[in-house]
Order: sequence, then structure tokens, then C-alpha cells
Amino acid sequence: MPSYSVVVEMENAATVDWSDVGQSLRVLAEQIAALTTPTHRKPQVILAHPGTENESADLIAAAGRMVPELATAARVQAVALPNGATTSSKTPASPERMAN
Repeated sequence: MPSYSVVVEMENAATVDWSDVGQSLRVLAEQIAALTTPTHRKPQVILAHPGTENESADLIAAAGRMVPELATAARVQAVALPNGATTSSKTPASPERMAN
């Protein structure tokens, strides 16, 4: 289990400037590395995107090529949200759901 998780929403992945994405992920990797000691478990970085699950591996690979230090600092995963279930459309979690 990771020590904490950071979710990066990529809902505009098809229209963003990937050099900006790379710079943002690079800064994130630097911040995580600066705050994580060898005795800490690696945090998890989750890339949430609007594509299909088949595109998750491609997104992780692209992020790894752009910012290899991210994979060193954190466990990188991707999750597909093809129906657009991002923060703008999420239903707030009820206390019952949060307890599970």
C-alpha cells in the first residue's frame, strides 16, 4: 500500500501541450522525491484520463519517457474514465461510502 496517492486528471489530454504536462510531472516528481525518505513507502501517482483502459499503458509509457524520475519517485498508474467521471461530474461521497 502506498504512503499516499496523488491523482492527476488528464481529461483534456487530447488538447493540452505535452511539454506543459511534462514540466508539471517533472515538478511533481521533484517534490515527491524531496519529501520521501528511503524508509517511506513510495507514494502512488494516478493518471486519470478519458480514454479506454487500453490507452492506460500508453499514457504510463509516455509519462515515463518524458519524466523518468517520476517512476523512480512514485508508483505510477493510470485509470481510464471513458464516461468522463472526473471531479466536475463526480457525485460527492456519502459518509457511508467513505467508511468502506
